[in-house]
Amino acid sequence: MKIGASFHSYAKHLTLEPRRYESIIDDLNRDMESHLTVKDILEAAATATPNRDMLRLVGELRIHDLITGIITDNNTERIEVLRRPFNLDKFYPMVVSADVGLGKWQNTKILSNRQKRGGF
Repeated sequence: MKIGASFHSYAKHLTLEPRRYESIIDDLNRDMESHLTVKDILEAAATATPNRDMLRLVGELRIHDLITGIITDNNTERIEVLRRPFNLDKFYPMVVSADVGLGKWQNTKILSNRQKRGGF
């Protein structure tokens, strides 16, 4: 089984719950008959390509004292990995689907609903 297909089967849990890669690594390795480590997954996450046009636009808006938030369907651990290289702290608020327990594929509740895990 390819890593993409196997990893995808865990994606919903990772993007809707504040779970760590550690919680899926054993099952993922069993599914793929592999020996991946959490470090391997974190290194793969760090190879994401930034949307440079979006980041440039956010920087330009900051010059004019305009704030820009972001809503992302990502897991908490991946956002932690990308926070520094993508300069994600420039976004406020930053709503991570795993932190609020809602994903964009469910409906637009992620845009308007306050959740028990802290809301936004």
